[in-house]
Amino acid sequence: LRSADVASMDASSSACRKPMVVQRYVPNISLIEGRKFHLRVYALVVEDTCSRSRSMRVLIYREGLALIATERFDHANLSQYVHVTNNRVQYADYCGMPPANWLIQGQLRRYIEEKCGVERFQHLWQQIKAVLTAAIEVVVAKMSQTAGKQSACQGSMDVRNFQLIG
Repeated sequence: LRSADVASMDASSSACRKPMVVQRYVPNISLIEGRKFHLRVYALVVEDTCSRSRSMRVLIYREGLALIATERFDHANLSQYVHVTNNRVQYADYCGMPPANWLIQGQLRRYIEEKCGVERFQHLWQQIKAVLTAAIEVVVAKMSQTAGKQSACQGSMDVRNFQLIG
């Protein structure tokens, strides 16, 4: 919601009785060809609970997706086709057109390399891997604390889906 929309709401209206999220937009957001996007990245987490160190390996699938909004970004335009980048909104509701999804290691990589250079994409990919690994380590640590001590030696594998906002 824009601040003008919030200020003009009547407290007795039905809109005020529904749960909602109000947050500021991040200034200077990253755009692809003038459109909002988010990255969908998958990781396989392999944990070995048999060793004392409880080792964990994070394998990040290189072929994630960049999901791109159908319409160009404009703060004043409140259309979901400008602000929401998931496939359900972009595909089902926008005249049946397929969403503009790019493979991270395909079209997105070429786009960034053409606009900013090879080093910029490599740096971005390293940042993505570092963020995912840190997030997974926090989750695994929390799960280990709540699970308590296990008597049997076990290992686990889990596939995680991450959404990184552009």
